[in-house]
Amino acid sequence: MLKPSLPKKWKHRPRNLVSEIFKRQDLPPPEIVVEAYERTNSLVDFANLFEFDRHHAIKALAAAGIDIHCVIALEWTKGCTVRELSDRHAVTRQTIGAWIKKGGVNISPRNANRKHDEALIVTIFDDTKSANKAAQAAHVHWTTARRVLKKHNRWHDS
Repeated sequence: MLKPSLPKKWKHRPRNLVSEIFKRQDLPPPEIVVEAYERTNSLVDFANLFEFDRHHAIKALAAAGIDIHCVIALEWTKGCTVRELSDRHAVTRQTIGAWIKKGGVNISPRNANRKHDEALIVTIFDDTKSANKAAQAAHVHWTTARRVLKKHNRWHDS
C-alpha cells in the first residue's frame, strides 16, 4: 500500500519495481487501459490507479494505442487552456506545451498575436504612397507600417 506521506500529485513507486512490471509484461489488457484512461481523463489519476509513475503510464497508454501527446493537442485545439491541462494531468505548463508540439500542433508565442490590420496598411500605402499615412490610418507607429510594407514587398530602402 502507498504511504500517505508521498507527494499529492504523483504517488511514485520505486522505478525498479515499475520497470520489473514492464519487463514481465504484466500490463493490464489494452481494453482495460483504454477504459481506465477514459474514466479518469487524467494522466496522474490513471498512473495512480495502476501505481505507475508518469513515464510508465505514458508507455502503458501507448501500448494500448493512446498517444497522450495527440490527445492533449486535440483537447488544446478544442479550446482547453494549457493551465487547465497542466492542472488536470499534474505536469508543468511547459511540459504541456512540449506535448502539444509533439502532437503536431504549432503554438505561437503570446506576443505573436498581430494587433494591426496589415491589409489596411498595404491598401492605404498603395493609394497614397505614404507609409506615414498608412500608419496613421491603422493607428500604428510608422516603423510598424514600414515593417509590414517590407514584408509585402511594397517598401524598398534606397
